[in-house]
Amino acid sequence: MKTSEVFKQAKQHLWDGEVGCMRVEYSPYICHAIDAAADASGIPPYSRRDAPYRRAKAIIQQRIAPEYTLSDWVCRNVKRSGKVINARGGAQQAQAYRHRWLDALITEFESLGE
Repeated sequence: MKTSEVFKQAKQHLWDGEVGCMRVEYSPYICHAIDAAADASGIPPYSRRDAPYRRAKAIIQQRIAPEYTLSDWVCRNVKRSGKVINARGGAQQAQAYRHRWLDALITEFESLGE
């Protein structure tokens, strides 16, 4: 499976940021959404069929390293973003950022044929 397809599947499991609508099948984190997409497809963790999902998570983790979450990466790399993320509505803005990043990753990896 192509990496862009994994990112597309993950988008379906990523919380949309709407307050009060966070259900258990949605995650605020991209890597957790990737895990949920694999699980929804019936793919056992650490199996051979799980390789594309592990690769997609590795891409996310490499790009935000040494941070563990995208919010932490943004706070470290974008001036005054901590005030926005920690303010009222900040969780929704962080979630919108995650969705935009996934959209950009989908476009990037589709253009690579991956």
